[in-house]
Parts: sequence; structure tokens; C-alpha cells
Amino acid sequence: MQLHHHMDFHLVLFDYLIWIKLDDLHRVRKFKKDFSFGVATSAYQVEGAWDKDGKGESIWDRYHHTHSEMIKDGRNGDEACDSYHKYKRDVEMLRELGVHHYKFSISWPRVLPNGLANEINEAGLEYYDNLINELLKYNIQPMVSMYNLDLPQNLQELGGWTNPLVSQWFEDYAEVLFEKFSDRVKLWITMNNPTTVCFETYLGILAPGINSTGIGDYLCVKNVLVAHAKAYRLYESTYKKRYKGKNKIGLYVNPIWSKYGDFPLSVRNTIAKKSKEQGYAKSRLPSFTADEIKLIKATNKKYPAPSLEDDISMERREMRERSGSSLSERYGLYEVDFGSEEKTRKARLSALVYKRIIQKKIIEKDWEPKYWTISISNRTKSDKDEL
Repeated sequence: MQLHHHMDFHLVLFDYLIWIKLDDLHRVRKFKKDFSFGVATSAYQVEGAWDKDGKGESIWDRYHHTHSEMIKDGRNGDEACDSYHKYKRDVEMLRELGVHHYKFSISWPRVLPNGLANEINEAGLEYYDNLINELLKYNIQPMVSMYNLDLPQNLQELGGWTNPLVSQWFEDYAEVLFEKFSDRVKLWITMNNPTTVCFETYLGILAPGINSTGIGDYLCVKNVLVAHAKAYRLYESTYKKRYKGKNKIGLYVNPIWSKYGDFPLSVRNTIAKKSKEQGYAKSRLPSFTADEIKLIKATNKKYPAPSLEDDISMERREMRERSGSSLSERYGLYEVDFGSEEKTRKARLSALVYKRIIQKKIIEKDWEPKYWTISISNRTKSDKDEL
């Protein structure tokens, strides 16, 4: 079955969830005084400039260029919102909203065109340097995701996330970012949504479009965890004391939190049994070495911890075919006119409502603006100095 994607590029509300009980519908819901509000984007969906200034090819570039039938109207991320050239307007929008932080991802192939640290693209680093400085100029804290699905195509041709060497490649990439930006970036996320990185990627839903369920996805899970652990260890040992930042993974899984530092025993037994029934000499689920277990467990630092079964559910997880919520419909706080040369941005009603929530720190059930206009918020540094 073909999946037809409708490509959209957007600023989206940052990943905070507000749970409301039915009996609370008529109660004023307040945020704590020090609550931090933000928005988030991903590089491929907003930056554009897919081959400008030395950027290398990503798996999404290759996938959409060779499988245009997968996208409604054939649209892709070649130009996107053109945030690569219009980052100042993007920061202006953040100022209009009055947010405290901005979560964005860095494009691995924009910084390291072939994926390896032997070739660094200074123009790519300069773009992120300028963006970070523009954010800090207006007291907006940058929160950086080091990886959000746009693996360098060169590394994919070497096996991508199924190649155990990818953890070293990622650590080298992380070192480039830490060395360049740690003096100003205090909040780091190694992997944005690792479940998607491994399970939807190797189901064939996302780039690079490879269907390797039950093997490729399991290899990916192990290598993503080891890559995260190496980057985490690097930051903790070399940069944390100097810059006092924080580094975490976008999903907490059993190997990090369990007593034994491995996949749950029930998962290991189930997959080993099924693998034997399918004629495999050993389990399709890769095992961790003692050193890898020690490395991964060392990343356990005071965060809540759902289990691997909760987050991934391994063999019991049912993947549903979907067109991808980030591609199938337009959503977000600002609408982009992709037909205009300037890629004009216009605030939606949701932007005005969110601005009101940030200002008042309450949710007003029936509030709507009298006029659909938005201007820069007067937010001083004292409003929110730290996250």
C-alpha cells in the first residue's frame, strides 16, 4: 500500500502535555510561576537549503528525491520554511509569542557533510551559531536536539543505525557540537524520539524506507542507546563541569533504568523463543556487553523512568500504517505561505491563544482574541532567567 504524505513545515507547540480531568473543566487551571514555555521545530521540516553552503545529503533528501510519489503534490523539504535564511524572522515570532526557550534540531549532514568528523562544514556551524546568538540576544534559551531523523546519507550506505560503528560516529558528531556551542547551549537532547528512529524507520514508514522489522529495528535500539550513552559520558566528563548544562535522551527505556542494565527478561525470552521457532541460531535481539551495560546505566540521572516494555513493547507493539502526522496535515502556531518567495509567516489563532496562556499563566476555556494581530511581547530577563 502506498502512503501519500502531505508535506508541511511548521513551528509546533513544545512537548508539554496538559492533562485535564472532566471535573476540572470549570476550574481555572494555573501554571506555576516558574513554568517554562517554549516551541519546537525539526531541521528537515523548517531549514530548507538542502544542498546550500556545503551541506551533505540526508536520508530524507535521498528518500524524497527518489520517491516523490510518497508525498502529496510531490512537495519535499528542499526549501521548506527557508529558516536557513530567515532565522531572524523565526526568532521574531518567538518574541511575539513570549516563549522562554526554543527546541530545535541540528542537521547532522549540515555540520558533517559525509557524517564523519574528518570534514566539518564551517558554514553549517555558522548558521547554528547565528541562530543561537539571536535567541540569547532576546533571552530565549536554546534547547538542542542533536538528532531528529536526518541521518547523513553516506552513513546510511554504511548501514546507518544498524552498524555498531554508528555510536562512535555519533559521539564524534556530538563532540563537534559540544565544542562549538556548549558555552551557550545548556540543554541538550541526544536523540529526539528514539522509538520513531528505530521502529518506524525500519518498518519502512520513514526514510530511508527500509523494512527490516524484527532485526534492523532491534539493532537500531541497541546502537541508539550506546550512541546516547557515549555522547552523555562525553558531556559529563568534559563539558558539564565547565558549562553546567544538562544532557538527556528523548525517551527513557529499560536498559538505562533497570537494575541489570539490559532489556527486560520477558522481552529477551519472548524474542529468543520466537527467533528459535523461525530458524535463527540465536535471538534477533542483540545483547549488550558488560562495558556497554555499565556505560548505559551511567546515564541514569534523576528522571522518571518508564520501562522498555511501556515505551516500545517490542514484539507486542502493533505498528499502524499512517501517513505521518507531521506530514499529512498542516498544524502549528504559524502558517507559512510556501508559494511566496519570502515564505511569509502568519500567526494563527493558536499562536494568539498560546501567547495569552504564557502571559497569564492560566488556561481560559473560552478565551478568543478580539483582533487577530500579534506583536512582540515585553518580556524582561527577570521574567524567566533559568529553566
